[in-house]
Amino acid sequence: MMKRWLCLLLILMLLLPAGALADAPVSWLYSFSAGDVLSGEGMDGVRELLDAVQFEVTAQKKDSESMGQAILFSEGNTAFSIRAAASEDGDRFGLACSLTGECTLMCRQDQLEGFLLTIVRMLNEKGILKDESLDQASHLARRAGEIVLKITEDLDLTDPEVGLSLTPYLDRLGGVTSAHSETVLDGHDPECPGAVLRRSWLLSEEDLNGLVDTGLTKLNGLPVISDALRDGRLMIGTQRLTEPFIRTLFASMHGETTLDIYLDPDDMILLARLNSPDISGIVTDPIFSRSRGMEIRIDRQQSPSGPERESLTSLRLIGLEGSLLSIRMQKGIGNEIEELPDRKVYQVGEMTTDEVWNLFTQLGLTIAKNAVNMILYLPRIVFDTLVGKLF
Repeated sequence: MMKRWLCLLLILMLLLPAGALADAPVSWLYSFSAGDVLSGEGMDGVRELLDAVQFEVTAQKKDSESMGQAILFSEGNTAFSIRAAASEDGDRFGLACSLTGECTLMCRQDQLEGFLLTIVRMLNEKGILKDESLDQASHLARRAGEIVLKITEDLDLTDPEVGLSLTPYLDRLGGVTSAHSETVLDGHDPECPGAVLRRSWLLSEEDLNGLVDTGLTKLNGLPVISDALRDGRLMIGTQRLTEPFIRTLFASMHGETTLDIYLDPDDMILLARLNSPDISGIVTDPIFSRSRGMEIRIDRQQSPSGPERESLTSLRLIGLEGSLLSIRMQKGIGNEIEELPDRKVYQVGEMTTDEVWNLFTQLGLTIAKNAVNMILYLPRIVFDTLVGKLF
């Protein structure tokens, strides 16, 4: 059970988008829906999960502290919550989550990643994590440390506020030598109305495989969806989708592959389009073979009289009708973030693996009880998945 709640905790923190701080709390609510391009026996579980869950992230400035909070809702109920507070000088950083109950884990900001990695090492020493699971958990711990800190930082309000971050993919292109060009647009381009700039990359095989690897890494971190992909229970037409098939498909493409990014006047992404060569000679399914790449389209709306903002991010296959996935973001004034509990405070910044094990053993009953409550709130497909892995 300890391995399961840790993995869920790290995955949830990995998914948290970064937000900006203000004197009044600002919240971002994310909702998800599966498109109609995918089919197969695995889609029932994927739809059940996506239709049920929502994420809400809230950020707030309180006196000399920056506070952030994330809540996972399932069917409108709070299944999991985590909140953090950081002092301006970085000397104090506190973390509290629903799994550990009414206690606060304290450290310096620069010790957070180390503490999370100590948890991973502790689980490795106890034989709970090993080999590939150990590598994945270590990566998640590092990423979780970065993102938990981001929700307590004073970030620029103009940062893209969508549910699908393109930064990891663009970072993969930052150090390569592929051809790169920029085209100034007049806002009336038929491919992307409102765009004033298009950036284009001509992708090498190495570039493309890097983007594919980044995307699959993200998918493998998502429960239910990763299982359906691993077992080949997702389909487009008659073609079953698995990680080996996706890697082989992109590795077998011959011809020019380009990535186009369309930006609005505020330098925010409106459209990211990966244009691939003809795959009809590689894929036999008549539906899937019509695909000519993939695009992420972001439609934004701003309230004319207030801070409210909304975006709809759609993931599509070029050449096919319908979407793979849609994410809706609604931004507005949030609820006040509660102060961190002060009755039980644990200094964890310099704990050894043995000390971390003793701490979680001490909190074992609380963690187990709250983990059960979380699982009962989550969709049935999550409960079935966890039971299948544990027993």
